[in-house]
Amino acid sequence: MVGLRLCEQRVGLGLERLNGIGAGCKTSWRLLEPDETDEGISKLGGVATLSPLVDGPHVVVSPGGPGAGMVKLDKMTGKTVWMSKELGDTAAYSSITFNNKVFFTSGYGAGGALLDLTVKDGEVAAAEVYHTNDMRNHHGGVVLVDGHLYGFSDLILTCLEFATGKVVWRDRSVGKGSVTYANGHLYIQSENNMFALAEATTSGYREKGRFAIPEKGQMSWAHPAISDGRLYVRNQDTLLVYDIKPTAP
Repeated sequence: MVGLRLCEQRVGLGLERLNGIGAGCKTSWRLLEPDETDEGISKLGGVATLSPLVDGPHVVVSPGGPGAGMVKLDKMTGKTVWMSKELGDTAAYSSITFNNKVFFTSGYGAGGALLDLTVKDGEVAAAEVYHTNDMRNHHGGVVLVDGHLYGFSDLILTCLEFATGKVVWRDRSVGKGSVTYANGHLYIQSENNMFALAEATTSGYREKGRFAIPEKGQMSWAHPAISDGRLYVRNQDTLLVYDIKPTAP
């Protein structure tokens, strides 16, 4: 485990690089790799760069280090609930679940696949429905809207039919990036510091507009988030918040 801590004065959990604690934040617990240096983290190949998933009283993380492909913890104490073995490859998977089916995708030549999950005698069995090379998502995730997947396959924004893997349309948009969805639209954050709004439609790529976000000297790999009518866009150490509530006619 690398740099995971519970912070009482902020919402949820955060991962940090091990060179300081944020001001005004009381740490309740902290789990660290024995080598608490940037060099120690780099030896793990960047696997500590992840977002925790808070689920009720627990938090699930995937540090990817030796013996820790995925870990479930008590979010208040840091106590380990269960831990899986390390991942067998370097791919960074994104996944979507719907109706006992799981679609997962990655770059690094992995592509994507849809699995059908069934339960018998307490065991879960997975059967492949299809595999596709038309969704090779590197880091930006995919969203499922009305039976269709939207996400970047390498550099190309792609719409796939969830049930079959059939390509509906492809467009370069703002270049490889992250995608989220709200109110019939795709919110797209390019790794090259450009942001776009497009309709989530199977009729083709229909962009409503775009704007640049501040350049921070590195690629922007953060995922945009939407909550309570606000759009949150992070790039390195900068967080921008936009009011996207519909205006009255």
